[in-house]
Amino acid sequence: MNIHGFNWDDKNEQHIVRHDVLPDEVEEAFEEKYIIFPSWVGRYILLGRSAAGRYLFVVFEIKSGIVRTVTARTMSATEKRRYQRGK
Repeated sequence: MNIHGFNWDDKNEQHIVRHDVLPDEVEEAFEEKYIIFPSWVGRYILLGRSAAGRYLFVVFEIKSGIVRTVTARTMSATEKRRYQRGK
């Protein structure tokens, strides 16, 4: 997946902050080892880690290489196992 940047505004930033996730953490998750799989139409799920090692579940859309985060939260135990297995 070719990513050129991120699209943040008050709406998506405030939404992820309610889940105690910062935009920088989401962007960091795209820089390290991650797993991406399709979700709803036009959306994807990323399982990845922040630079501090936090396990994140991110729902996003991508258009012309620009990622728009829909939501993000800490991974569940099941998601963390899936990430650690690399599947």
